[in-house]
Amino acid sequence: MQTPRSEGPAQAGRALGVLLGASNLTLALPAAVREGLRRLDASPRTLVVAHGPGRSYGIDAGVVGFRFAGLSACRLAEQIDEIRAEDDGCTGWALLTDVGNDILYGCSVEEILGWVDGIAASLLERSLAVGITALPLESIRALRPLKFAVLRRALFPFRPMSKDEVLRRAGEIQSGLEEIARSRAARLLPVRREWYGADPIHLLRGRRDEALRLWLDGIAPAGGSPEEGEADDARGRSAAPSRGLRRRTLRPVAWRWAGLRFAGGPKRLALDARTEIIAL
Repeated sequence: MQTPRSEGPAQAGRALGVLLGASNLTLALPAAVREGLRRLDASPRTLVVAHGPGRSYGIDAGVVGFRFAGLSACRLAEQIDEIRAEDDGCTGWALLTDVGNDILYGCSVEEILGWVDGIAASLLERSLAVGITALPLESIRALRPLKFAVLRRALFPFRPMSKDEVLRRAGEIQSGLEEIARSRAARLLPVRREWYGADPIHLLRGRRDEALRLWLDGIAPAGGSPEEGEADDARGRSAAPSRGLRRRTLRPVAWRWAGLRFAGGPKRLALDARTEIIAL
């Protein structure tokens, strides 16, 4: 059973989009926001975003000195319930990406799939169309062992794991995601080999827009007129420049380098009178 897809007519209540991920979402966030806004054709509209380099689906984790709450523990359901309480006509979609990070944190396949399944079930219970991106198995498989070892040490220096073990776990997770998509009426969204270069897990800069467009088309085809789409593109570019948007929507719970801890919690950013981003 496939999730019903919107054909583009204006929605009756608040339009809601959810973007969950780790470093790929952080790097592609400006494109994700632009593409997301084009698919929220009601007024008002809200994008809920939870991202961060090295962010996990279930444990406190991160890179570059920051730690982020696991995506399963960032109070996403509570935030959506608050939005729906303000507008009971709220409808929308959710995109889950960067599922494979937790492999190199040493989390078991069962744990990872349990976190993703729990989030997907919660979102579907709240009437959101859910899409989960597949793992880039082909690009990982094509990586030579020496290059894999170098990248693994650079990205996850304290998590020794062989390429064969990563591929085995990634294959099991991929099979599990396929089962979640079937059983939950979610959509498993494809990845393409040409989207990745020497780094097998991060989208090439020139391919981020294409990837986000394809993924979001799978759960929420763009509606509205071409003029409205161009206006949303301009709004996404001008209201929050790339670095500023990434920085302003990061919600770390701790900064290891300075020994600081943060309360975290949602942060609201108004892009205009009818558009807001809530960062978790």
